[in-house]
Amino acid sequence: MPACQVVVQTQSAPGGPTATLANAWVYWREGGNLTVLRTNQDGRLVSLSSGGDATRPWDYGPFFTTTTGTQVELFHGLGARPAPSARLSDPPNVFAPRTIALPATPVATPTPVAPTSPNTLTAVPTAVVVIPAMPIRLTNPVELSLWPVLWEPASGSFATDGLNQGAALWTGAGLTVTENGPAAAPAAGVRPKERGLRVAGTVAAGATGVKLQVLDRNGSVLALRQTSASTTDVTEIAGTLGAAAGADRPFEATLYFARPADAFGAVQIAVRPDGLTPAQMASFACHLVGVQIALVADTANGQSRNPPRGEAQEVIIVDFLDSPQPTQPAISAETRARRMLAYDITNRQRPLAPGSATQVDTPEMPMWMAELHLLGLDQAALEDLLLRRPHLATPRQGTLELSLSWTLDLSWDGPDVGTGSPRLYQYNASFPGTQAVRLALDAQNHVAGVGSSGDVTGAITPAPAQLSFPVSNRRLPLVVVNGQSRAWGRQSGATSREALLVEWQPAIVSGTTEIIRGGDGRIALASLSVDGRRADAGVFTAPASGAGGSTAAGSTADAELPTFRVRGVNPPVPATALIDALVEEYVNAHAAVASVTALTLACWQQTVRLILAHEAGHQFEHRGAGRRRYAGQYHGHEQDMPIFGPPHGYGYGQHDNPPVSDDGAWSVVANIRESVRRVIQDKGGSAWGLISGHLPAAMNQRTRAAYQRELVRRYNGGTELRWNATSNDWEIFPTVAQWANNADHSQGANPRLLYPNNVLGTAVVYSNGAGAAATFPWPIAFTAASYGPGT
Repeated sequence: MPACQVVVQTQSAPGGPTATLANAWVYWREGGNLTVLRTNQDGRLVSLSSGGDATRPWDYGPFFTTTTGTQVELFHGLGARPAPSARLSDPPNVFAPRTIALPATPVATPTPVAPTSPNTLTAVPTAVVVIPAMPIRLTNPVELSLWPVLWEPASGSFATDGLNQGAALWTGAGLTVTENGPAAAPAAGVRPKERGLRVAGTVAAGATGVKLQVLDRNGSVLALRQTSASTTDVTEIAGTLGAAAGADRPFEATLYFARPADAFGAVQIAVRPDGLTPAQMASFACHLVGVQIALVADTANGQSRNPPRGEAQEVIIVDFLDSPQPTQPAISAETRARRMLAYDITNRQRPLAPGSATQVDTPEMPMWMAELHLLGLDQAALEDLLLRRPHLATPRQGTLELSLSWTLDLSWDGPDVGTGSPRLYQYNASFPGTQAVRLALDAQNHVAGVGSSGDVTGAITPAPAQLSFPVSNRRLPLVVVNGQSRAWGRQSGATSREALLVEWQPAIVSGTTEIIRGGDGRIALASLSVDGRRADAGVFTAPASGAGGSTAAGSTADAELPTFRVRGVNPPVPATALIDALVEEYVNAHAAVASVTALTLACWQQTVRLILAHEAGHQFEHRGAGRRRYAGQYHGHEQDMPIFGPPHGYGYGQHDNPPVSDDGAWSVVANIRESVRRVIQDKGGSAWGLISGHLPAAMNQRTRAAYQRELVRRYNGGTELRWNATSNDWEIFPTVAQWANNADHSQGANPRLLYPNNVLGTAVVYSNGAGAAATFPWPIAFTAASYGPGT
């Protein structure tokens, strides 16, 4: 029998037209022995080159020859990798028996010619063999794409599982939990679950069913689960068929991996329709990756990454759902305990202003760097994936392009949020961003730009801008393709796998200016697109709303973390250096203003220190969560949140009217700077309007002391002094109400009367007697004993 080469054609139906089978796998079984071959662009069979990798299409080149009359069994596949030989026998009778014969009309046979050597041309005839066309296509996931396993969002019960809530959090002595203490691990049932993976495609219209398996890179069947709640492993899943449309009918299935972290890597999806004659099966290659995010805080120098935090680092945070309440039992019922990761607003000595030599305690946000993890993917696996793409039946570009859209949200409700007052405090701020990543192969078929630490130069486009705060040499986000591993999930002991990291830097800024914010935080990868296609959202056990059914793609973030807490850390108390520097800054900037020059710089500094020490002396709550009563209402005070003084005061200077700003609530520098302005400009300016109408020929201590006492009173509300035209002198006659409660004199004198005494350390007698028997000896003489310090 003469030798011949072979061209393979396919036919959708007996007697129908034929088509060239180009760039496909052909499984040649002769005498029980299986040989894997490829077809070239012309449909001609080529064999594996010596030393080649049998799974790489580009390693096939020499023309395959056989002899006419050979009895052979043939099957073919269109996937990017050959089907494992063990799987080819799963459906019986997939091989079509054929006899190799020459066609009546000869087919031209190419003959390789060496360019500089003598050549002997030998005519080799070409046989043509026709086999059934492959009726199976996969539309999701796309061949040689990343196939993402995503997590469902954490439910509300995740944060509170196993923790007392409401009144059960309290005893007579205080809380029954330790604030900021370690939180026990949640029950397994409330942890986020992996979303189901959607698989979709088409089979021949005559199919009566379809079964799917997933194979690892060695061809072994990976364990699946029928549903997310199943505990028993299965080796295959039955898909759901749709109505036939012409020669095809669609199918879809939801897959749940029994042990996803063990399955990450190069896989093949094997599809086997039922009810077809001859039987058919097809396998399609993609790369299964675990997709998750983490939020890490870089080291204090801003140059190195810390490891991601998980459940083991969660602490107990106590807060209040609403406030105020009329009784202590009512506010107790509003208490909530949650397990949360906590990040701190810390303090660092930094210049008071750019170029200033004065160093002060300055707050700083955590030096956050967010990470996108693609588990099961590293440099070698990525290179293999990209090398295969140009050799698909429909070639694809050998690059990986990622597009990220994210948001970091911060919010907090103050203890007065339930009052309805225009001076209540609450805020909600969003800090979104986008980032594009492109990874390509160089001339040596390695990922271009990989450094010695596995990071890829120029992978992020456009290149990110370096933040200049809180340190000037803060590192930039990186893409790292080698040398990194991450645990799948946040649970202690979770399986770790190799991971490709994409970092992004959530900048807490207004425009480009550093700002400070705290409270509850949420970070989410709103969307991830891979090679221009949005990552499939997968299938949920239930939508985020809690209703039954599945969630459609795009209705929620692709990845997110449980809510975390950003806590405030007070600078060392008292903040004398910071206060003095900010007072000096203001006084120097207003050296021509009479109300400012009326007191010396030292007096202003001491006066402001005394006011702020009395007002709060701290920026953040330091006494633990508490239920505190004011004016017949109980408020819930939260540890490490802006310190609150009813009815609406916040922060170091207890900003109330006008209401505290977001900067004033969270930045000790912003709060004290505004407090200085309120003391000197607002209260000092209005007090000077009274005092300046009765100035002596030469400024004396009595006038300075009157001015100081008057502006101190005004900081708390009301006025302190009046001018006695008869004696031509000052006397104390406050405009603050004398009684604590005009409707109930048994409560005695108004405690606010003592405010100037409490601040200045004086002992003016505003009332005599207790309860309803209190008397008020007004007007009160303004004597030297009433003078405040520094005047």
